[in-house]
Amino acid sequence: MKKSIQRIVRTVIAATLSLAIMGAGSSAFAAESAFSQWKTDDWTEAAENGTPILKSQPGKSINVLYLKGKAAGNKLSFDIRVDNSFGTVDGNVGSAFKLSDGTQYFFEYNTVGELVRIRRLGNDGSDSHVCPGKSYKLTAEQWHTVSLEFAENHLLWQIDGETVHELSETGNDKFEGGTLYIQSYNTDVSLRNISVESVYIPIVEKREYDFEFTSEKSVADFSARNGGVTWKNGRLIYTLTGNDSTLTSPPISVKQGTAYSALLPLRNTVLIRMSNGTDASRIRLSYTTTDDPAYTADKSVVLDVQPRSGDTTYYFNLSACRNLSGYLYGFRLEPIGAASGSIEIEAVTFEREAALTGNVGKLTSCTTDGKTVTVCGTLDSAYAGREVTLYETKPENYRLDLREQDKLTSCVADGTAFTLTVLYENAGMTRLSSLFLLGVAGEDGKPVRIGERFWIRNGDSYDGGNPYAFTLPDYTVSVLDFGARGDGFTNDTPSIQQAIDHVSAKGGGVVVVPGDDSFYGRRYVATNIRLKDNVELRIETGAVIWQSPRPADYAYDVVYGHDVSIPGVNWTHAASCHNMPLIHGDQVSNVRVTGGGVIRMQDAGGENLDSVSAGSLWTGCPYKIHLIPLGFFRCENVEISDVHLRRTNNYHINLRTCRNIYVSGVSMWEVTCASGDGISATVGTKNITINRCFFYSNDDAVTICSTYNDPRGIAWWHANPDGDNCVDNLVVRHSYLVGGHGITFIPWGTDNPRLDMQEIRNVEVYDSCLGGGSSAVGAWPDNPYFGKQPFDNTETDDYSPVKGVRIHNNRYFGACTLECIQGTDIITDCGIRSASQFRYGDFERNVRRYKNFTSGLSNWSFQPVEGKPGGADVKTDGNNHFGVVYGDGTLCQGLWMSKGEHTFTADVRLLAGSGTLTVRDAVSGEILAEKALETGDSFAKVSLTFTLTSGRTAYLGVTHTGSAEQAVYIDNASVTNPEFVRMKYFTETFDDAETLQLINKGFSVTDEAGNSGNQIAEVGGGRTGIMMLTTEKEYQEFDLHYRMRFDCASAEIDANIGVSLRRTDSGNQYDIHYNPLYHFLMIREYKGGAESILQRVDNFDLEPGKWVDVAIRVQDNTCILYMDGKPVTEFPVAGLRTGVISLRAYNVNCAYDDVVVAPVGTTYVTGKEELSTETDTESAQPDTETGTGDATGASAETTSAPVTATAPASDADTTAAASASGKGCNSALGGAGLLAVAATAATAVGCARGKKKNGEHA
Repeated sequence: MKKSIQRIVRTVIAATLSLAIMGAGSSAFAAESAFSQWKTDDWTEAAENGTPILKSQPGKSINVLYLKGKAAGNKLSFDIRVDNSFGTVDGNVGSAFKLSDGTQYFFEYNTVGELVRIRRLGNDGSDSHVCPGKSYKLTAEQWHTVSLEFAENHLLWQIDGETVHELSETGNDKFEGGTLYIQSYNTDVSLRNISVESVYIPIVEKREYDFEFTSEKSVADFSARNGGVTWKNGRLIYTLTGNDSTLTSPPISVKQGTAYSALLPLRNTVLIRMSNGTDASRIRLSYTTTDDPAYTADKSVVLDVQPRSGDTTYYFNLSACRNLSGYLYGFRLEPIGAASGSIEIEAVTFEREAALTGNVGKLTSCTTDGKTVTVCGTLDSAYAGREVTLYETKPENYRLDLREQDKLTSCVADGTAFTLTVLYENAGMTRLSSLFLLGVAGEDGKPVRIGERFWIRNGDSYDGGNPYAFTLPDYTVSVLDFGARGDGFTNDTPSIQQAIDHVSAKGGGVVVVPGDDSFYGRRYVATNIRLKDNVELRIETGAVIWQSPRPADYAYDVVYGHDVSIPGVNWTHAASCHNMPLIHGDQVSNVRVTGGGVIRMQDAGGENLDSVSAGSLWTGCPYKIHLIPLGFFRCENVEISDVHLRRTNNYHINLRTCRNIYVSGVSMWEVTCASGDGISATVGTKNITINRCFFYSNDDAVTICSTYNDPRGIAWWHANPDGDNCVDNLVVRHSYLVGGHGITFIPWGTDNPRLDMQEIRNVEVYDSCLGGGSSAVGAWPDNPYFGKQPFDNTETDDYSPVKGVRIHNNRYFGACTLECIQGTDIITDCGIRSASQFRYGDFERNVRRYKNFTSGLSNWSFQPVEGKPGGADVKTDGNNHFGVVYGDGTLCQGLWMSKGEHTFTADVRLLAGSGTLTVRDAVSGEILAEKALETGDSFAKVSLTFTLTSGRTAYLGVTHTGSAEQAVYIDNASVTNPEFVRMKYFTETFDDAETLQLINKGFSVTDEAGNSGNQIAEVGGGRTGIMMLTTEKEYQEFDLHYRMRFDCASAEIDANIGVSLRRTDSGNQYDIHYNPLYHFLMIREYKGGAESILQRVDNFDLEPGKWVDVAIRVQDNTCILYMDGKPVTEFPVAGLRTGVISLRAYNVNCAYDDVVVAPVGTTYVTGKEELSTETDTESAQPDTETGTGDATGASAETTSAPVTATAPASDADTTAAASASGKGCNSALGGAGLLAVAATAATAVGCARGKKKNGEHA
């Protein structure tokens, strides 16, 4: 009755509104503009053949036409013409219905990708493609008629009368009271005949899908030919009554991301748990898709089954089928050759499995002897005698593509056997961090992949092993002996737990989870496995611990979705704040998780392929049970080795308040949701070694976080405010780590009254490959739980101490920065340095409103004398705090001292023994300067002046020699440093990296290859991200000259090299850049965040590896660009008055040299005269103007990677991109590392190939 009333009411309203609009159109609005119901401020009204039209502003990046007020209808119609598409990476035209709660349904035609899709832009910032993109092309400069219908459980999009997308599931979204807009992004368009009307839309009864068959109604829509369908005890009973019998599912039309939403070809397998009570030994599964909804012979697979058999899990893998696209729309089972009997189905799920490929060979071993790496394997007989190639690849090569991977060596197989060798060391690093792939020559000469990625398997003999090794009793059991089934369906948690409890009670030993050699592995469904003392959980090769998707399997009430709500708290992920880890340790010691097997998380409905793409990462998140795969709290002596994490949906290995942790031989990729930190060491975890791990994620690969009173610890862990929360002694070695940051420092401990209990200290990273969409090494410094509230990520001094960091002998695929963190005793080869001034040199902590807060020994280090008693502490006289050294040792800070004269000053008091004020080289240990102290009854100010011929990290402090009862005091330590003033006009040859006239973000200053002695600023090694060389001063008119060398692109989505002029921030600048992927020169103006393309030159190329002379003159609001002495173009620059100059590189390997900035007329003259690189020496004086450029901010910026335009949140908000709230301090990136990864880390492939010219996609 209720549905009938709704239908009648909707019909009456539709008719009434339609009459009202018709009447209004013929009378009240007759004299008004044809577009009077729309806000046309940014559009030009015109007429064409007597018909009123609207035209967008030519060249403007985004134009939005808003409806005035709420939409009085459920159908929008208009004619559109694409006049010009100037987007190179992204562009679209579309329209959106914005619900009253802010959620939007955006109907997008992407002009670059030439596809149509419907996106749901949630009011929580999510972006779900409810109707995924499919190919479609609007003919340019031709009118097309568009109509959109929008109502509850009804979206219909038609172009020129053809339905391009239709959706009958919109969840709980309410469509009453919404509004409309039409937009263009990087596209010039014309509009006409715009109308909003109400049409009758029949109410669609929602079908409830339940393929777990929990009730009788769940089988009602299944049908059988020559058979019957009934339900009994949670099973679908399919009874055959004759030959050629089939069972057919109902059409599957569900919301994107839900359990039964299967995007093809990604979710390529129909898993059926069933018993076969027929004589059939084979079953054919046929399927339909939303792209091809008819059952045909070519859309089917046949699987061998056991006749007259009990419950078995079958995987109907569709990957070998052709034209597998769209969503799974239905399936049909045909027991071949059976005419009687029954099949009982317990469950049907849709899974993402490895594609079925022919077996061309296999790897048998990959070992090293410390000099060479030896790889052995065998080929299928069909490939005998062919050439086999060994490649070096990356974690982000998720397609396992052999193209563009580094070829290391090749050999011709000896029959079917092959052996390949390569040197163990390469460019100063071992190959313990190398990932390899094998390929064999195919029939067409192209290589065919052999197996999966692999790495050196006997690395334990050469990597130092587990420094916290422990032994366990020689006692072993199998989980099968305790009732585990390993059948991919039964909840094996109770059986596995019983085995663990039993072994621990016996004093310890090994619990084996047996594997097999099947294609899918032996799968043990589990929910929360709790480790106990002295137990190794050995997940064997071929075994899979598989997170259960069924809430009934869990012993507690799980929550669905990525986050839970804790008012006023950020990042309240359900996996951290409510749900329990899949494998869980709490207050246990001597435990291992090892064996070579897989830990696989739930990913039903997921659509993300590459682990990073923002557009699909969130798909399915609301419908998943998010768990941390491995979570340890208050544990000691933990080993996690040789296990592989797959389909993870949140933080992955969480270590909280733990000691003595060894993580080795762990791989993690195929991440399916956001917030995918790899290893998190936090809440006072100490003594951690991360060894030969291979991580690829959308968030930070390794996080080092010193939180204090984190409010999120309310489920399986909690904060430790009364304890030592320092994260201490963490070593990362021989690993390949790619994420938002490869390594990130998160010093969120400023709410601890005693700050020296919150240090991140003694961190070493070496012989590893580090990369990230944001940076290879990075930081999130601003504590969200202290300081400015509400948190807005802007404070630059709200971080706890960082000290004792060594990062060296790595490959860096991205910039390295600690943002605003001023750490001490930091030595790296990636550009990160110690502070140059004492931190807490007065041992005081001045925090407003918190008089009891103390610094303790924050940022200070005590260096003992071996074999002698001694120590350091902080004392107070009731008014002031000061440091004390007793016995033998030195209390100091490691600071960066540039070349030149310095004066180290401190208040000291020597009570007894002997003491010196000391300056010592942090690397060599050489005493650089020292002054003896005299005993006294009070503090005395002592100064020590010293001169350095080169910059270095030095230890500055006080040394004491004496008995444990004797001591020296120190207070108010400070150091003066040589003043370095950057000139307004200068010549920079990069001969002295310490005194660069340009602010360097991300470039390496190094010798030019083949030209020793000539220093250049270079980006190499396939690094991704944005690198900048920026002036400190601002300029209005100037001459600029530099040499530039483009080497190659390091990403496939976007890459460019160029210069920004009159830049004040990323939204206000002139940008000149060369795009090597699409072969064009682009000149853009950014003003107030709005982008305008001034010029584009297609078919433009720079020769890789060749130096080019570039000269620019800006005068009289005109910019002239020269290359190799020839004028290339000129353009106006009147829109922006002044700003810095920034030489930039984004996802390219390149170099700069000989940069000259001079007054107009000094560097060169226009016309055909020769360019000069001589600077007017009279002008090379310090400038008194104050520069306001943001060159030191770390960011991927809109100039480099435009993102798809999304509907603005309000009329005033017309920006084409939105950023997530972030964890960094005052950086232009904020927390949008996830988005940056989608544009960089996902596609980093070394030197990428170019694309087709004229802006076409390859």
